[in-house]
Amino acid sequence: MLELTGLSKFISRYLAVTPLFFLFAMVAFNRDNRDYFNYERAFYDEYFRDSFEPGYGLLIEVLKSIGLGHEGIIFIAGSLLIVTMLRMLKGSLNVNLVVFFYCAFPLIYDINQTRNLIMYLVLVLALIYVVENKKIKFYLMMLTAASFHLIGLFYIPFYWFSKWDRKKFMRVLKLTTITLGIGAPLVITGLSLLFPDKAGYYLNRPPGYGIILYFVCAIFDYFTVWWVDKKIGLNIVEDEKPRMEVMYRFVWFPVISLPFLFFFAEFSRIQRNVLLVKYIYCAIAMKYMNIKQRLITVFLLLIPVSIYTFVVFQYRQFDLYNYLDENFIKYYLDRYF
Repeated sequence: MLELTGLSKFISRYLAVTPLFFLFAMVAFNRDNRDYFNYERAFYDEYFRDSFEPGYGLLIEVLKSIGLGHEGIIFIAGSLLIVTMLRMLKGSLNVNLVVFFYCAFPLIYDINQTRNLIMYLVLVLALIYVVENKKIKFYLMMLTAASFHLIGLFYIPFYWFSKWDRKKFMRVLKLTTITLGIGAPLVITGLSLLFPDKAGYYLNRPPGYGIILYFVCAIFDYFTVWWVDKKIGLNIVEDEKPRMEVMYRFVWFPVISLPFLFFFAEFSRIQRNVLLVKYIYCAIAMKYMNIKQRLITVFLLLIPVSIYTFVVFQYRQFDLYNYLDENFIKYYLDRYF
């Protein structure tokens, strides 16, 4: 709330130190979640690990060679999260806003999906190379991201999409979404043939009514960045425009995945993987807004978060929050003090 009133860069960063530290401790030292046992088993069981992507397997071998266990990967993921936030929030006066929304549902659930977390953090950092027009470095980062989770391949065309003027970008995005909507059954069939085990597992789980939740939240995501863009369009300093434009388009890009949700609910993570960029985009934009516009932006950001949280409590999935208490730091404090 203090940040929304307008603070100096020094005070804003000073106020962010403690929240960033607690977020780092919560993620980097987590010791239990729904998939923790499976990831821990994969760390030591090479046969069980065969279904994972090669980049993740290579990281395991490197950590094992220096005597570290599965907790080393969790530490790397937590460290990468903080580095990504600070790197992308350069020049922002609203770091705490991003920390607050990251700690709200559903992003905090990323603790449960380590490979996807590392993948999309590498993906977000790769946006820097889109801004700087460094195509080779961007694609190298994309391949690295995809080597941790294959869903990273979805974002490879983004560099190409991002270099058009905005009108063409939105027009092509619209046409692509319609085309993929018509051809979605064929694409899903192709995925089933290419990845029979993974795709078959998820395709056997019908999306159900949760599909409505994903669509509603996605609509609010798109509306929020559209509204923010309209309010700050003429006020952004020239040096800031390329970075803001790339993030704006990155939030819109996953709209082409929406048709697949009717067949493959796993595509919902593509929508979730851009939420951090949405928060960063809005946080940077706030320095070009008045207090009323900032409050409206926060309200818009709170709507999808509130929907997700309501569903968690409605279906009594409180264990998702209990996992946040399972922490190596807390474990050692409880044990020795």
